[in-house]
Amino acid sequence: MTETDDYLLGMAPDEIDRLGRQHTAWRDHTIKVWDSMDIDDGNTVVDLGCGPGFATEDLAVRVGAHGRVIGVDSSRAATATLSEKFGGDYPQISVATMDVAAG
Repeated sequence: MTETDDYLLGMAPDEIDRLGRQHTAWRDHTIKVWDSMDIDDGNTVVDLGCGPGFATEDLAVRVGAHGRVIGVDSSRAATATLSEKFGGDYPQISVATMDVAAG
């Protein structure tokens, strides 16, 4: 599998802020989907296309200390942002940089 340095719209602070606002706008809908999937304490989930990790953080809270969240993105910039922003606060988050479509 390959990985890239590029993120479609970049990973500058303004873009990360935009992605955060987008996450906030869709968050309630996303939580309804997770509710319907019974994602809960102790589960292991994969956040495919995790970007800088806003949903990854929500999932880490949801699965708790006994769960695991694997954030996967093809962009090193995105996964580095996720690791820097949330990794230390949530030991249940693992991050992988890979392009799953390149397989």
